[in-house]
Amino acid sequence: MIHISRIKRRQFTRDLLLVLLLLSADDKCRLHFKNLINQHIGAELYKYLSLSLVRVDGRQIGVVSCSRSSEPACLKTAKSEDFYIRNGPSSDALPVSKVMAYIQNRR
Repeated sequence: MIHISRIKRRQFTRDLLLVLLLLSADDKCRLHFKNLINQHIGAELYKYLSLSLVRVDGRQIGVVSCSRSSEPACLKTAKSEDFYIRNGPSSDALPVSKVMAYIQNRR
């Protein structure tokens, strides 16, 4: 039988609890991200996004990768729905009068 000291058992228990807390936090973060996407962009477009949680300088950050969608996506807020296009390193809102022409030219 292997003898494990109380101190080592406590340390192991603390380490295990820390891992479980981090996994729980990761899961909650992923769920929150998914809920925000569903609410503001639409669940049908979630397939074009991926969230990676990484540690940088002891802090956890989320890295979102977006693949190109064949479907248009609008950003929904409490007051409106806006259509954005990539313009170099930024995203610009496109006026409603130009959205249809933009979508037709992209197909």
